[in-house]
Amino acid sequence: MAMNETSFDNKEDANDVVWILTSSFLIFTMQSGYGLLESGFVSRKNEVNILVKNATTVLFGGLMFWAVGYGIGFDPMKNPYFSFGKFFTSADESHMGQRYSRFVFQLAYATTSTALVSGSMAERTKFTSYCLFSALATAVYCVPAGWLWNRGGFLARMEAVDIGGSGVVHLLGGCVGLVAAVVLGPRLGRYDTGTAPLPLGNPTNALLGLFMLWWGWLGFSAGSTMGIVRNKWKYSARASVTTILASMTGGFVGMSMRTPCAFSCHSQLIKYTIGLRMTPEEEILGPDLVDHDIEHDYNSPFLRALQEHYRAGHTLKALESKVDILRA
Repeated sequence: MAMNETSFDNKEDANDVVWILTSSFLIFTMQSGYGLLESGFVSRKNEVNILVKNATTVLFGGLMFWAVGYGIGFDPMKNPYFSFGKFFTSADESHMGQRYSRFVFQLAYATTSTALVSGSMAERTKFTSYCLFSALATAVYCVPAGWLWNRGGFLARMEAVDIGGSGVVHLLGGCVGLVAAVVLGPRLGRYDTGTAPLPLGNPTNALLGLFMLWWGWLGFSAGSTMGIVRNKWKYSARASVTTILASMTGGFVGMSMRTPCAFSCHSQLIKYTIGLRMTPEEEILGPDLVDHDIEHDYNSPFLRALQEHYRAGHTLKALESKVDILRA
């Protein structure tokens, strides 16, 4: 798999490490994006609270990932379900480039998965409880990540493909967020006056969060090639174009579906961020196939995949009156 540690010669290894680290730094800016986006949706009195919670996602989740998470998910597996490798991640000089760069990249992915959940728990979770949750959620992420992105994982052995984390990062984060929203219930007084969306507490913060997520997702998508050698740079370029076009198209369609008088900043932010996800074709025709020297035809009718957010709009509409998620 593309996420697995691979041996290259020194020059190729150095080029890939630089690419992985640069992409990781971009992905980490998404934490700021999520914090600003979510702080714009909550009430003014809870803006700082949600920003601090997003910071603890990296603080507590990052420590958990360093202490046990990376060893559980990405060290050599003795069985196809769990790895009990080196805890408190470290490396000797001969391997520290590959190991540490992949550690930072996977840390960015892990904290992103947890950050997806914070919006579903907004304005109804104690700070201390969220600190504990962020550590546990990051540890949970490492289990399915190991199944797919560790060579010994049972999904990897079945040749499953997940280039951009649609299953490991986003499906996991979405499921945890849904469960959290159901367990916690709606915010106090949320439906006292009906089910209409609440006004944004700070639209400026929400828009700034959108912009930061936008360029952070470029690192997320393009960096998923885990390098630029062996033709992987071509697929990084393709992923970047796909990401930009998807976001622009999502925003355009969202605006086209609403009349000017009913235009809502709230809805456009959601449509732009949904559009940033990789297309199914990008998942299937991506760099992992190239890394394994598999030939494919971009126009082949047999290369299809279900979209990550299958019938997302209908599902959210059905849940809207029962579960208080951040978009409402």
